[in-house]
Amino acid sequence: MKIGLVLSGGGARGIGHIGVLKALEELNIPIDVIAGTSAGALVGAMYARGYRSQELLEAVQKIKMFDWHTLSIGSLGLLKMQSIEKVLREYLPNTFEELNIPLTVCSTDIVNNQSVFFSQGNLIDKLLASACIPILYEPILIDNCFYIDGGVLNNLPIEAVKDKCDKIIAIHVNHLGKHQKKLSFKDILERSFHLSISQSVYAKTNAIDVFIDPPNMSRFSMFDTQNQVQEIIDYTYNFAMENKEYITSVLDK
Repeated sequence: MKIGLVLSGGGARGIGHIGVLKALEELNIPIDVIAGTSAGALVGAMYARGYRSQELLEAVQKIKMFDWHTLSIGSLGLLKMQSIEKVLREYLPNTFEELNIPLTVCSTDIVNNQSVFFSQGNLIDKLLASACIPILYEPILIDNCFYIDGGVLNNLPIEAVKDKCDKIIAIHVNHLGKHQKKLSFKDILERSFHLSISQSVYAKTNAIDVFIDPPNMSRFSMFDTQNQVQEIIDYTYNFAMENKEYITSVLDK
């Protein structure tokens, strides 16, 4: 039986994928094919290369989402993605073909208004294209098209693996609960973005065998989690382990 893994976007909340992957490792669940969007694409690429939970944590802690040294006034985005690119080049090969597990990443072609899957050729540029949060980062130019964050049109790209595996495990790190405190400008920005993409995610759950959707992720910012890294990982790990019987029973059918 082949198992496909699909990882959602989520900005800095993407760290939560590491906790669930740690649980899957402990449950001895092998992964045969991976698809991801945005932060999920980055974590998925690392996992596809062979890095496991502790190594993933070490890598993502090096990434600076807000590297103000790359401030790019007058361009198509506030910042460039140099910090993210540096870490990706340190840990990953140049091409998809050099990964240990087949990987597909999702990006948004903003010129032709469509979701695009990449699974061949240059790896780093296409990962950057998948994780390029609009307005925050300057769009990534590939073959005369500008690409932005894949989550804009497809934040859970199960389509990329559904014909390549027997069971699908999907991890969603953007559960949007009721907001319990006074709304800030950043809260409104985050919630507006996630409200716009969440309906398409939940519409896909009938096609997913194991859907892991930790319910309290909205208490973590999608932009800044530097002081909450271990808390996020512990939370998602514990959530997955609390549901281990559900996970293993579905996969054993």
